[in-house]
Amino acid sequence: MNIRGTLFCACLAAAVSTARAQTASVAIGADGPAAPATAPEGGLPAPPSTAALASEAHALRMSGRLAEAAAAYAQAARSAKDSLRTVLRLEAARAWHLAGDDRRALTLIPQNRESRPWLRREKLALQAEVLLAAGRAAEADDAARQALEMPGEAADALWLLRLRAALATEKKTEALRALAALRVENPDTAPTRAAEALAAGAGMPLAVRALGAADLARRWSRWVARGGAEEAAGECRDAVAGLAQGPEDAARARCECGRAVAALRKPEAEPMLLAGTALASLRAPALLAVARLRSRTRPADDVAEICARLDESDPKSDEAAECAFLAGFMRLERGERAAATAALEEVARRFPSHARGADALWFLAMDAFGRDDGAAAALFSKAAESARSAPDRARVLYWRGRALAARDGASAAEDWRKAVSADPVGYYGWLAAGRLDASEALDRKDSATDAKPEAPADGCAAATVETAPAPADARFAEALLDAGFARLASLELDAVVAARRRRNRLDLTPFLARTGQFERLARIGHRAGGDAVLSAPGEAARAAMPRAFPEALACAPAGIDRCLLLALMRRESFYDPDATSGARARGLLQLLPSTAARLAAELGLEALQPEALHEPALNVRLGGRYVERLLARFDDPLPAAAAYNAGPAAVAKWLAARPGVGLDEWVERIPYRETRLYVKAVAEARVAYWLLYNGRRPPVRFELPRVSGGIDY
Repeated sequence: MNIRGTLFCACLAAAVSTARAQTASVAIGADGPAAPATAPEGGLPAPPSTAALASEAHALRMSGRLAEAAAAYAQAARSAKDSLRTVLRLEAARAWHLAGDDRRALTLIPQNRESRPWLRREKLALQAEVLLAAGRAAEADDAARQALEMPGEAADALWLLRLRAALATEKKTEALRALAALRVENPDTAPTRAAEALAAGAGMPLAVRALGAADLARRWSRWVARGGAEEAAGECRDAVAGLAQGPEDAARARCECGRAVAALRKPEAEPMLLAGTALASLRAPALLAVARLRSRTRPADDVAEICARLDESDPKSDEAAECAFLAGFMRLERGERAAATAALEEVARRFPSHARGADALWFLAMDAFGRDDGAAAALFSKAAESARSAPDRARVLYWRGRALAARDGASAAEDWRKAVSADPVGYYGWLAAGRLDASEALDRKDSATDAKPEAPADGCAAATVETAPAPADARFAEALLDAGFARLASLELDAVVAARRRRNRLDLTPFLARTGQFERLARIGHRAGGDAVLSAPGEAARAAMPRAFPEALACAPAGIDRCLLLALMRRESFYDPDATSGARARGLLQLLPSTAARLAAELGLEALQPEALHEPALNVRLGGRYVERLLARFDDPLPAAAAYNAGPAAVAKWLAARPGVGLDEWVERIPYRETRLYVKAVAEARVAYWLLYNGRRPPVRFELPRVSGGIDY
C-alpha cells in the first residue's frame, strides 16, 4: 500500500525529524525496509514476499549500496511474475548502471516485447541511457527515438539523451534538433539547462535568436503557461529587438513576448502586443490583452478606445464581449455610475447569450443593492432571464430575494426556494436555504441569532477503508504499489482508467480509496456523473468528493471541521500531495515553507525541509493548525477561507471597511476577484461534503463576525 495513505500523525509527533527521509523514500516509491520474516511455530521462517524483497532493495539503493540493491532487485524478479518481473529486472539494471557496470545492466534489460505501452517506453528510456553510457551512441539514439514516438511524459529527458547521442556521433543536425526541441518545448527545466551546458561545451550556437522567430514564439508561450512569465520576459525583451518587422512569425514572437511582459504589469508590453494585431488570428486576443494592461493604470476612456478597435475587427467575438465588459466595469468601480450603467447595459444588449452579458446586469444590480432595492430587483430579474447555468440562476434568484425581502417577504422566500432547487449543493443554494431556515425560525418567534452554534459534524473524518480485493485489471497496479513503485502504478492506473467505460470506472472506487489515489478517484467521479454529479448523493458524487487521506485528517487539531479542511484541500491541490505552486507552496494544503516553519515552531516541531511538506500527515497537521488560528481570529469559515487565500491582514482591512453589511454581501464585495471566487468555491465544496457525509448543510451565518487579534501571517 502507498506509504502516504498509512502514515499516522503519531509518527510525526514522535519523530518529525525523519520526515525528509520518509519523503525521499516516497519519491522513489519505497515503502521502507522489509519486515523480518516470521517463522511458523515449529518450522522454518517463511520466505520473504516479492514486495518485501523489493522494499529491501529500495532501502539498499537509498543507502548507496548499489551492487547489493541490484542483487536484491534481481532476487525479487525471480519470485515475481509477468510484468512485475520486467519492472524488477529494469530496477536491477538501473542499479548496476548507477554502480557503473553497464555491461551487466544491459544483460538484465528484458528483450521481450512488453504488452503495456508505458512499460515499453520505460524500458526503451533506460536502455537508451545504459547504451549511451556503454559507448553505443547510435543504438542509444535509436532507443530514445522509439521511446519519444510513444505517448508519455518526461520527453525532456529523452531529448537530452538524443542530444548526448548526437554529440557522441558528431551528428550536428540531429544535435541542433534535439537542443531546439528542449529549448522550445521545455524552457528552463533541469534537462534543458543540462543540454545548454553540453551545447556550450560543444561550441553549438546558444543565442536565443538562433531558434528562429516561430520557435521563439512557442518557447515564450510555453514558458508563460508554465508560470515562468518573469523569466520569459527577462529573455525576450532584448531578443525581439533584433527580429524583422514584417514576417508573421516575428509578429507572433513579439506578441508572445508582450504577453510575458504584460503578466508583470509593465506598460512596455503594449507595443509588442500591438504587433500581434498584424495577424488576423492574434488581433482580437492581442487587443484584449492591451485593454487589460491599460485597465491597471490608465483611465477607462483609454480602455474603451482599444475596445472600439476590437469591435471594428471582430464585434461578435468572445474578446469583444470581454473587452466591453471590462470598460464598463472599470467605470463602475471608479464611481462613474451614469457612464457605467450605459456601458454595461450595452454589453447586456449586445451579448445576451454570453456570460459577460449576464455579468453586466449582475454588477449593475449589485451596485443598486442597498441603495435602490427596487431597481436592484428589476435588474436581478433581467439577469435571471439570461442566466446560462443553474449556479448563475441560483445566484440571481438569491440576490433578488435579498432585494425583495424587506417589502415582499413571500416573494423573497419563493426566490430562495427556487435558488435551492436550482443549485442544491452550491454556494447560493446554501445561502438561500439558510435564509429560509432563518425566516421559519422568526415565524416560530425563535431567535436565530440566539441559537447555540452547532458543533462541526465529523462525517468527513469517519472514512473506513474497504478491504475488498482489487478488480482484475487493477491487480498489477496493486502489485506495483505493494512493491513500492508508486510512479509506475500511476502510469498503469491511467491505462486501466482509459480502457474502461465511464460508468464502469466507478468499480475502481474502493481500490483507489484504499491505496490513496484520491486525485484520480475524484476525476473518475466527475466524469462518471457529468456536470450534475453533485446534484444527488450517489456513488459518483462520493467518488467526486472523496474523504481523502483520513489518517492525515486525524492529525489536524480537534474540533476543526474536517469538511472544511477537505474543501480547502480540494481547492488548493485537488488532493495531490506532490503539488507545488509557482510561489513554491507545497502539498495538500499548499503551505509556503516560511509559513510552515512558523507553524512547526508553534507546535514544538523540529526544523523542516520543504520536501517534507509533501507528506500528507505533516502537511495537514500544520495546515490544520493554520486554519484553527484563522478561525480563532475571524470566527467564521468564509473570512477564514479568504484569509487563507489573501492573508489575514487584507481580510481584517476588508472587514473593517464594511462594518454594516451582511457576511454574504461582504463576500460579493471582496476587492480581489481571485479571493472572491476562492471563498465561494471552498464554501461550495464544504456544503457538498456536509450533504454527502453528514446528511445536511452546514450552518450559515449572515452577520459579520467579530474580529479579534491573532494570527497575522
